[in-house]
Amino acid sequence: MASEKPDSFQCGPFEVLRNPDVRQFVDKLNKLRESVDQCRIQPGVGYTVNRSSGGTTLSIKSGGGVSAPIQHPFKLQVRKYNNKYQFFVTQGSVANNNKKVENIQQWVDFNPNQPSARIFLEATITDLTIDKLTLKTQAADAELARTVVEGGKQKLARISIGLYVPTESGKTDYRVIQNVTTDIMTPIFCYSGYPALAMTQEFVNAYYN
Repeated sequence: MASEKPDSFQCGPFEVLRNPDVRQFVDKLNKLRESVDQCRIQPGVGYTVNRSSGGTTLSIKSGGGVSAPIQHPFKLQVRKYNNKYQFFVTQGSVANNNKKVENIQQWVDFNPNQPSARIFLEATITDLTIDKLTLKTQAADAELARTVVEGGKQKLARISIGLYVPTESGKTDYRVIQNVTTDIMTPIFCYSGYPALAMTQEFVNAYYN
């Protein structure tokens, strides 16, 4: 590939002459100005141009616009009210199930002494059918048993809705990390040789062991 000519805009050489031609000099300056204008970046769709003495920057919009916020079907809130810590979850969707979550859209007390709390949805199961759905909590650093099988039959299935993490002492705000971003599915898995329902955000072609 041939290299670009040094004088790609055909301005001609700038030389020191004893008796320069003013018209040629002005013509070179006009060509130089045109070449600078051709190198300028113009505003366009999906980005904005910011110029300064230090250079030019582009602010590029994601996807041609502002990114949409993440939607949480089970929206989680936490508050401290009358010296009690409480959480509140709005209704999401559990596929293939018409039962309402027992304590959905209610302020539910939870233990304020644990350093952080995991809010999870628990399903009570009989013969691979969900009998009851309940929101519960446990310490965030404790392992969440996703599937419980007793006597060869599944009793429980669980999925984490979110985490509550307290801020520094004396502050009134609380950090809530929401885990569920889609409706919950209930596919059948093989758990330790037994069939079991698993509450998950997507179908997974795998087995629990």
